[in-house]
Amino acid sequence: MAFLIWIFFQMITSIINGLCFSIFSSLDYIARSIMLYTTQGISYMVFIIFFKKYLSGSNLKKCFISSEWRPYLLCLLSGIGICMSHKLIFMLIPQIGAGLFNQIGSEAFDAIQDSSRNPVIIIYTCLILPVLEELFFRGILYNSIKRYHRNIYAVIFSAILFGISHMNLVQFISAVYMGLIIGYVISITNDLRLGMLIHIANNTYSLILNYFMKSDFIPYHVMVSSIAIGFLILIFSLIFLKKYIKNQADPKLI
Repeated sequence: MAFLIWIFFQMITSIINGLCFSIFSSLDYIARSIMLYTTQGISYMVFIIFFKKYLSGSNLKKCFISSEWRPYLLCLLSGIGICMSHKLIFMLIPQIGAGLFNQIGSEAFDAIQDSSRNPVIIIYTCLILPVLEELFFRGILYNSIKRYHRNIYAVIFSAILFGISHMNLVQFISAVYMGLIIGYVISITNDLRLGMLIHIANNTYSLILNYFMKSDFIPYHVMVSSIAIGFLILIFSLIFLKKYIKNQADPKLI
């Protein structure tokens, strides 16, 4: 069922995206992106509403962790850790990043960089899109898979579909990586909002880096240090989050 929902969603969004590019081709990149994001957001909302029955197990109304601040902080740190550590793929296989750059061209790359400074695109990328994507991928698709299979299959399969939806190799690897982490967090907390928070932190930190980065070149030692720190932040955040959830289940351990 999850695969059919995803295929249907991809077909609808591909048609809508094609129409948007045709209708708004005369607009500049930022205006065209805003129109594209608007239609994308509407498509997500329609599917989320239509398949909302699969969100019943995502604990959106009553939070598992009550009002404690520690899990939220740990999820924010996890999102930052994901953003920092995923750059390992560019260090190990630099051809991937170079291939994407050559594919889209320098002008399109500069336009993408400039668009990340637009307030509307910032709000959509850092807040609206993470919420919608988590509702769809870790809400609807994850829960529809979990109805018939073990949690681990739901985590892996929903992460892979999330990656494929990004339509290029670089974002596929990054999205699968983040999807696996978020899926794991949701599997141990049953709280979709924590997944949203991780996703929001990841996108926001990435946008902040793009905004303040003066050059596309990053020294090797800086990248290695950033990746190592990212993995440490991510690992310790997940360890402490799991420990906290375990303590919540057994108050005697607190």
